[in-house]
Amino acid sequence: MTGTSKFKAIRIELAATSRSDFPVEQVFPLLCPAREFDWIPHWDCRLIYSQSGIAELGCVFTTEFEKDHALDTWVISEFLPNRKIQFIRINEFRSIKYDLNIQSNDGFTEILWSQQITALNEQGNVLVKSITQADFDEQITKVEKLLNYYLAHGKAMLSES
Repeated sequence: MTGTSKFKAIRIELAATSRSDFPVEQVFPLLCPAREFDWIPHWDCRLIYSQSGIAELGCVFTTEFEKDHALDTWVISEFLPNRKIQFIRINEFRSIKYDLNIQSNDGFTEILWSQQITALNEQGNVLVKSITQADFDEQITKVEKLLNYYLAHGKAMLSES
């Protein structure tokens, strides 16, 4: 491979905020690939590596959802309990640096979800171009609803809508 590639990667950045009326000590542990089975309908992942069996620095897992067009490998690259989780998520088309910055405010929790998505090839450029802030906002609104429902009722909603 030479350094004269004509490919120019597209990169986008998205951010959205969610809120929970529950304290960060209840919210943070649920932001984990193993615990998401409890509260996200249709969640599916394969835990590849975790010493503890839950989210931790260096945890590796995979997901394969039709909307992602390929098998995704996720690595937890930063893990500060009750404050921040960063995932690096990659497939053959694009990479995502996914940051969850958590703030505790008088008993409620705010999460700033941000993604930096970079295409890895021309097909990735097409996929990245199709991603919109509105779609990301909708996704985070659904996540907020699912998380709050689980925290209030101790069980998952039957559907994500």
